[in-house]
Amino acid sequence: VVSKSYEARHYANAITDAFHYLSDVIRDKVNIDGDGKELVGQALGSIKGDVPKLLLNKYQSESDKTEQKGFEDIIRGLYIGIRNPRSHGQKEDTVETADVIIVFINYILGVIDQAKEPFTIEEWISRVYDNYFVETSEYANVLVAEIPPRKRTDTLITLYQWRNVDKRDVLSLVFEALYEILDEAQITQFLRVVSKELKFISDENDIRFHLAILRTAHWQGLDNIVRMRLEQILINNIKSGIYKKQAESSEIRYKCSKGSLGTWAARFVPYFADGKNNMPSILLRMITEGIDSQNYVAQFFLGILPLIIVNDYEQDSFIDTICDELIKAHGESLLAQHITFRFHQLPKVWCNDIEKKVKEKDENLYMQIFQKDADIPF
Repeated sequence: VVSKSYEARHYANAITDAFHYLSDVIRDKVNIDGDGKELVGQALGSIKGDVPKLLLNKYQSESDKTEQKGFEDIIRGLYIGIRNPRSHGQKEDTVETADVIIVFINYILGVIDQAKEPFTIEEWISRVYDNYFVETSEYANVLVAEIPPRKRTDTLITLYQWRNVDKRDVLSLVFEALYEILDEAQITQFLRVVSKELKFISDENDIRFHLAILRTAHWQGLDNIVRMRLEQILINNIKSGIYKKQAESSEIRYKCSKGSLGTWAARFVPYFADGKNNMPSILLRMITEGIDSQNYVAQFFLGILPLIIVNDYEQDSFIDTICDELIKAHGESLLAQHITFRFHQLPKVWCNDIEKKVKEKDENLYMQIFQKDADIPF
């Protein structure tokens, strides 16, 4: 901008443009609004004895403080004595005058560029990875509150690009805190960056990281081709799902020996595009394929079934299959445990149909699962 005015021989405008640039640099350094001498005072001045926001030196000795104050006064004077008259159209300048002033502003810019900022993204991220990071939402919120509003988007994107997937739990807390203070446009900008990377990521640990840090509402904000690719990866993994009882354990324990990545998809499945249409038939088949695949569905996907079943035929098929499997296992399966535990979380129509069909086919099992306390007289 400065060069355009200068080359057009509008020298007063070129000087004004140089001051606009200087103001923008100061604002970006300290993340404050304002203009002119007030901006300089907020950035370089010691307000009520506090340390200035923008430090030109260590600010420890009297000499340091005098130097800081001197530069503050010089830059204030530049705005008052040089910028303001030209902003009001009171000056016509020669090339020689413009050269002297613009070169001096460039010197001031060099000094400011070397100044210590009160906030840097690099230092802030180092605190996210601090060994003494407190893994609570409260701590993450306090840390995120330190980010100046102008730097929130850049901080979010840099944190993502520098991610350590092994710090998934910590980063999930921090990302969630960041989402709370970002607007829709900032989230959209972030999701564009995420989409670019997800076009090529195949590492399961990295995919888990993304599923951990993204909100379900973000799924639709990803590029369509990225969603389709991820859905295919996750569906393929779910198809192989095995949740097996551990024979060597004295206690009843289970282990997800296959399909662990797919378990991270459970909360996103209702938002799948193409994949959602296939999921009911996949999960229904898995319930009947064998006890280990049935356990996998019961453990990780039972709660979302009502969200992904879109018609009465699928609903009836699932309810019939669940009832048949309950009776086959005499109520001793993991599926039966989850049906009992989550029964009242299911839609009322599901509850009514399951109770009715189990009662019709096996009254004793019905009493065992749904009426355990029926013999208690109070």
